[in-house]
Amino acid sequence: MAESGLITFFEVTECGLHKLEKINTLNGKTKNKYNHVSGGLAETINEVAKWVADVGKDSFKNTLPWDADSNPNRERVYCADFFKMKSLVMHYLYFAKP
Repeated sequence: MAESGLITFFEVTECGLHKLEKINTLNGKTKNKYNHVSGGLAETINEVAKWVADVGKDSFKNTLPWDADSNPNRERVYCADFFKMKSLVMHYLYFAKP
């Protein structure tokens, strides 16, 4: 059975990652702080590849990039594969619905 898909190419002029830091406030609540992680496209793609390899080693369903319980109505898309061609400046991330 043939599968259909969509390929989209982007020209990335700026990119980056942000690490979440939970901060306890004086009133006992938790506040989220997002710290920018420096680097360009290559570093960002490498960090995403490391994340996919780490969390996806047991199941690709672990690659959902948000908390499903906090966002029950958001459509779930997972990173099913990652491919990096060393001879070209090209990276491939494959996202799939279960």
